[in-house]
Amino acid sequence: MENYFRKIEVGVGLDDAELISYQYEQSKNIGTVKIRTWNAKCIVIHFIGPILLIDRGCQAITAFGERSEQTVFFEEVLKKVYDSIPKNHPYKLYQLLDMDNTPSLEVVSEEIKLEIMNLVSS
Repeated sequence: MENYFRKIEVGVGLDDAELISYQYEQSKNIGTVKIRTWNAKCIVIHFIGPILLIDRGCQAITAFGERSEQTVFFEEVLKKVYDSIPKNHPYKLYQLLDMDNTPSLEVVSEEIKLEIMNLVSS
């Protein structure tokens, strides 16, 4: 199963990272997920053209990546968009994995853009 998960390098290690927030801005059709890393960095993942976000109980995050296999979950999501799923659709399944390599947050979107920020302590 791990062979189907391609880690996406975010520029900072994700061991013991935690979810800060996620939100969807309808006017721009962008979903944003913010993650706090162990070294007080904030990884911001912008999901461009998202069609679904599922929070499965986000605990400590250890990896972010793209699932390349055609899962039942991914197929069900695509069936909500297409009557007949085309072979060359633009959507990908992105996942944040927990310490057991179980998806804790899953997002289906067209593409992503990453940003790293320093967290300001108060």
